[in-house]
Amino acid sequence: MVKLPPQAPRLINFDFMDELSGNSYIRFFPTLGNTGSQIFYLSRKTLDSQRGKLSVVGTDTEAFDFDTTFDVAAIIKGDAYFNYTTTSGSGSSITVTMIIKHVAPDTTETTLGTASSPGRGSSLTSRENLKITLLEKSFAVGDTLRITISVAHVGANSSEVWCDSTSGLTKTDNIGRTVGTDIIAEIPFKNTN
Repeated sequence: MVKLPPQAPRLINFDFMDELSGNSYIRFFPTLGNTGSQIFYLSRKTLDSQRGKLSVVGTDTEAFDFDTTFDVAAIIKGDAYFNYTTTSGSGSSITVTMIIKHVAPDTTETTLGTASSPGRGSSLTSRENLKITLLEKSFAVGDTLRITISVAHVGANSSEVWCDSTSGLTKTDNIGRTVGTDIIAEIPFKNTN
């Protein structure tokens, strides 16, 4: 029998550290993919997407789940930050709610935090920034981090939450700035060193 040397523990590669809170952050990009049918997932890098927006029309609320499954144990703790761009159609309004969840392998969901943007009125493009204080939660190997983006829309013309993380697509917001069309989710992790 061949004896293998012990393996070093797997390390998590963080994007940045907040020295004041002591937490480290991973930046995720909610992304749309297509494998014959539309899929939603969390990516660690920016990716092109054929369909770069979540559209809702009529008086309706739709929820979109973006997932990533953990291959290493970690603890989520602290304040999460979201940047995203919305466009409301003519005569329409839009409100976006971000919900952060822990999903166990048996599909039991635990909400760790939630926040909503203010409602945005007719024909506006806005770059939003939300802060969500999360409950501390341990994630085991096989657990899933889920970001649910709930889009509430009222009006005849469609409204969108943009989720195209490429740098080539931009919009002009209601105050004249050029803004990105990505969704950036910065998720805090407790340092265990």
